[in-house]
Amino acid sequence: MGPTSAERPLSAVPTGADSEGSGARARDEKEDEEQDSDDPEDLRDDSDMQAPGVRNRGTGIPILRLGTYVRPQELLLLPSLRYSDDKDFEYNSGELGFSPAVDGLEGHYQASQGAVLLAYGVNDRLAVEFGAEFKDAKLEKAPDDPSNAPQEVKQSGLGRVTVGVDWRLLAESGDRPEIVTFAQAYIPHNRNDLLTGTADWLINAGFSAARGFSWGTTTLRVGAAFDTSSPSVTDWGEVTFEYLRQISPKVTVLGALQMLEGDEGSLIVQLQWQPNSDFAVQFSNSVGLTTRAIDWAPQLAFVIRIR
Repeated sequence: MGPTSAERPLSAVPTGADSEGSGARARDEKEDEEQDSDDPEDLRDDSDMQAPGVRNRGTGIPILRLGTYVRPQELLLLPSLRYSDDKDFEYNSGELGFSPAVDGLEGHYQASQGAVLLAYGVNDRLAVEFGAEFKDAKLEKAPDDPSNAPQEVKQSGLGRVTVGVDWRLLAESGDRPEIVTFAQAYIPHNRNDLLTGTADWLINAGFSAARGFSWGTTTLRVGAAFDTSSPSVTDWGEVTFEYLRQISPKVTVLGALQMLEGDEGSLIVQLQWQPNSDFAVQFSNSVGLTTRAIDWAPQLAFVIRIR
C-alpha cells in the first residue's frame, strides 16, 4: 500500500558549447518528475497495473490492520490512539473477582488505548507483525448486579500483546483473486484483569481473498479462533467483507462489515490521507450493529514507512 516515487536519472551535462542546452533538457526532465510525483501511479508500485484495481492497494502484503499493506524489505510503524464505548458490555462478576458469580450482566464499558503495531515485509510472500497496547478501562456495574463489586471497576496497564504472520499463497492474476493466509496469537498476561489482560492463549487464523476492479478492491477475510480458556476451544474468529478505493493520489477510503466470534457485528469506515510516500494518517470509526459489539470506537493512527 505504501507509495513510492519513480526515479529517472538525469542526463549528464557535458562541458563546452552544448552544456546550456543539455542543462535545459535536464531541468525539463526534473520538472517532469516533479509534476509526475502527484500521479496515482507514483504513489503505488511500478507493477500496480498488472491487475485491474491493484492501484487502490498497491502490491504489498495485507496485514491484520484493515486497509494496510507492507512491501518487501519495508518496516511499518503504526502508533494509534483509540477510544471505546459500550453501554451494554456483557460480563461475569465472578471473572472480575467478585461474588456471587453471575453471568450475562450488562454494564457500561469505556476504555482509552494507546497502541503500537510493527510490521515487516520479509519478501514478496511473507510478512510478520508485533503489536502491544496500553489500556485504561472502566466498567460501571450493571443495575441488576447482586455481587459485591463496587459501582465502578477500574483497571489500567498493558493491554493486548500480539504476534502475527501473513503468507501470500497466490498473487492476483486475471480472474484469480489474491489469497493470503494469516495467523495471530494473543499472548496471555495479567490473567486476573478481565478489562485489560489476556486470560490464556488465543489464536486467530484464516485466509483472505482479494480482487481488484476498476471501481475498487474487495476483500473477504475468514478466520477461526482457538481459545484455550474456552469450553468450546474452537469458534468463529472473524468474517470481514472490506471495500477499498483510492479516490485521489493522496486519499483512500475503506468500508467494512465485520463479524467477530459469531455475534459481534460492526460497520467500520476509514479515511486515509497520505501526503508523501513514507507517511499516512488514518482516521477510522467502528459502529456496533449487534448488542455484543462495542457501540462505537473511533481511532486515529499514523503509518510510518521505513525502507
